[in-house]
Amino acid sequence: MKTRILWWLACVAVVCSSTSALAIDWGIGLEGAGTLSLARSLPSGNAMSTSAGAGIILEERLSLAIIELTLWEDAQLPYTLNISTSDLGGATSAQFIPIDAGLRLGFALGIVRPYLGILGNYNIANSEQASGGSYGAQNFWGLGGDLGLDIAVIFLRFGLDLRAFWSVSDVTTGAPDLPGITTTGGGLMLQGLLSARFSF
Repeated sequence: MKTRILWWLACVAVVCSSTSALAIDWGIGLEGAGTLSLARSLPSGNAMSTSAGAGIILEERLSLAIIELTLWEDAQLPYTLNISTSDLGGATSAQFIPIDAGLRLGFALGIVRPYLGILGNYNIANSEQASGGSYGAQNFWGLGGDLGLDIAVIFLRFGLDLRAFWSVSDVTTGAPDLPGITTTGGGLMLQGLLSARFSF
């Protein structure tokens, strides 16, 4: 009987100690982004485009000892991706608004918080700047990952984040899988982001 009581007390103590080490917090902040977009199916001279933007990010973080598990969502200003080429050798570029969500596994090493994560996004076609192309842009899904580093100072976090994602659905409307057209898997986006967030 005594052994059973001691066993239950030990279990309660472990649960209580684990609960006291468990913390949940939320965050909101601003980010600045630079995007390098590569259209795999286009000729090398038309494959690359660059853009800069800004966005807002939300976070929900679960911390246990030095482990941090963070669910995050953000929305950014549009980035540019070339979607097709013309007979004259020019490129048709389109702008897309990325709506992102991801999950990060991080480590609380003092004020330094490195992390690695996965992400998915929905890219909304915002505008098209035609310079000779014959295919239009459409909304598409993306899948990728990120790695980065946060500096945590009291209730503030300053971060550097590197992201990569590629298109997993059609980027263009009614486009066959032909050279010169950006279709499924044809778009690769590389991003570098700086952020400042408030945690509470």
